[in-house]
Amino acid sequence: MTTRRPHGDRCNRITTVIVAAFAAVFVALFVAVSPPASQADATNLRPSQSVDAARLELVAQHFATDPNGTVELRYVLSGLDGDPLQLIPPPATPSTTPPTSDPPTDPTTDPAAPVEAPVEPEPEPELVTLTMEITNYPPLDDADDVGRLVGGDVDPDAFDRIAGNAVDGVAFDARPLLELNDDGTVNLTLDIGTDVVDSIESRLKMDRPGIYPLRVQLLIGDPTDDNVVATAGTVVQRLAGADDTDVEVAPPIDLAVVAVTPALPPRADAATVELTRTRLDESIDLAAQVDVPVTLEVPPPLVADAAATRAGAERLATSLDGDELVALPLLPLDVSSAVGAGRADAYTRLVRAGEDVLTEAIPTTPSRRDVWITTDELSSGGALHLRDLGTRFVVIGAELYADTISDDLPPTDRFVEAELPDGGTLPFLVVDPLSEQLTSAAADRILADSTSFEWGVETLAEMLVAQFDEDTTAAASTVRPTAPPRRSRVLTSPDLTRPDPRLIGVLSELAATTPSVRFTAASALTGVTDVALDDGDPVTVQLPDAAGPPLDARIELLDATALELASAASM
Repeated sequence: MTTRRPHGDRCNRITTVIVAAFAAVFVALFVAVSPPASQADATNLRPSQSVDAARLELVAQHFATDPNGTVELRYVLSGLDGDPLQLIPPPATPSTTPPTSDPPTDPTTDPAAPVEAPVEPEPEPELVTLTMEITNYPPLDDADDVGRLVGGDVDPDAFDRIAGNAVDGVAFDARPLLELNDDGTVNLTLDIGTDVVDSIESRLKMDRPGIYPLRVQLLIGDPTDDNVVATAGTVVQRLAGADDTDVEVAPPIDLAVVAVTPALPPRADAATVELTRTRLDESIDLAAQVDVPVTLEVPPPLVADAAATRAGAERLATSLDGDELVALPLLPLDVSSAVGAGRADAYTRLVRAGEDVLTEAIPTTPSRRDVWITTDELSSGGALHLRDLGTRFVVIGAELYADTISDDLPPTDRFVEAELPDGGTLPFLVVDPLSEQLTSAAADRILADSTSFEWGVETLAEMLVAQFDEDTTAAASTVRPTAPPRRSRVLTSPDLTRPDPRLIGVLSELAATTPSVRFTAASALTGVTDVALDDGDPVTVQLPDAAGPPLDARIELLDATALELASAASM
């Protein structure tokens, strides 16, 4: 006997099969067209949001770290359109319980009253994943490579191409590191530990001293999908430690800041006087703005005028605290011309008078003869007289050196010795090529394309990598390697007027974080700077026998000035 199923059961079974088939087709189609979850997280941005113009800008950095120390980086993320990183907190969800004027019903006293279901809170929105990846590469040995790996617009692939295979890398959840600003930019704080021996998940391995390139990337979504929001590059110095016994640490590079205010010529017109006063004010402002010693060459009469009032004297004393002045003649007199005319004694008297005026105007700032900053051609006789007056070395611009001494420029971080008529020598130090970047116009161009810290990190790193490369080459080419030379650099502008305080300021801030670079008063460079060598012998140069304008028409003025000085001294 055959049992028949009810007609309704068969219909239900057919309906279930049809529904299941449609569901399978829908799921297959959804899987075929839907992106993976991680990719959806990274690209599920509203049309008004974008990270296309995002840029990581370096705004502070600790340049050096000890072995097993910490790398400290501070960035600002700019260029975000909308809130693609979901950093703005969502608005509070209002209560969905409808208001009522009736008193609430107590179900314990009224069994017939309906029990109200509790209101479920809205689920928190799922935030897109944000990851910081920092990768370090082997220490650099070519100064030309530094500039291609520092900045907020570096090519992410340049690190592997230039520096080689990565040494190590770390990744962090970026959200706790980000702080949204009112203007839509985002602060990023990175403090990354380092390790000497092992590759630890949360630390960057730096097994030897050197300048390490770092690639800094912010990723959105699943990190394995490499959805990069922004890439930045910087370098950090790993210092030698007690266990780095096979490393010879080079002496620090000394940096001296120099600013010259040209003397007023006789019978200067009003425009020249105004320009000179402006340059004097700029030099004083530079000294006030930077926390490093500045060596100023300023005309004594202008300084006396600036200190004529109480407010002016207080401004000078405050602004030039910790700085130094170059001893100058009271009146503009070329030393080479004076010696050539047989009036070296008049030059000496004017220098003493100029020192007295500077000391009276700014008693707390010393006037020194140790350094002479020349903006005019200097004869061998003039150099000899300067040495006899106490000058220990001369600073000279590269262009003037090439025009009057030799077109073969020496190293600008060591002395060359000028031969003097009495058989002695006087060291000369050529202004550093960095001066081309330190004018106000050049600084404006630099800061339009990068932050001051990006420029400063690149500049210091180039100095140190070049130093390492040169010392390594010298040690390998000599039978008896000598100690690394002591180097110094004079920072000013090409015409020796005030360098830009914005760039000098950031260099000083970065130099304070590394023992490999320091700022020093120019008068102290003789004790920390070696003479350049050529095949083991000091580099010497010849100065012209005569230089400077003729003084025949000014002898009368010199004599009259001498009488005035004698008269003033008697009073």
